[in-house]
Amino acid sequence: MMKRLLVILICAFSVIPIFAQPKSIHYKKENDFFMNVIYNPDMSLYKFLVVGLSSKNTEMKDLNVYVNSKVVQDKCRELNVSISESYYKIKASWKVFLEIENTDLSYDGFGKYMIEASSYNIFVPKTCPNPELKHKLSIVPLKLEEY
Repeated sequence: MMKRLLVILICAFSVIPIFAQPKSIHYKKENDFFMNVIYNPDMSLYKFLVVGLSSKNTEMKDLNVYVNSKVVQDKCRELNVSISESYYKIKASWKVFLEIENTDLSYDGFGKYMIEASSYNIFVPKTCPNPELKHKLSIVPLKLEEY
């Protein structure tokens, strides 16, 4: 009888912490796409992919988060750009980034078409099999004209 009561008490106390957990847990990703772009305003989507950004480790927050950030305000003032206009350009670029993030960027994959080389280099491919993908990879978020 005592063992049964002890087992019931142990089960009851082990269940309490399970129900004490928050209803939703939001795990923060280690990179912020908006911040990466404003601190590297001349980088293309290709270069962001090469340095290792992906949807698994990078996120894009709501406009209000950036508008209320002193760091963002200062950096955008330094770049002489509007926070909201930059946000919409970067958000449009983020959507393209998500489309192309699984592209094989190794030299044997699509990377050989992204190399900036001299026109005299006979080893660099002259034509690209997918110009649309090359265009998407070449997008520089803050220089985006249409968004």
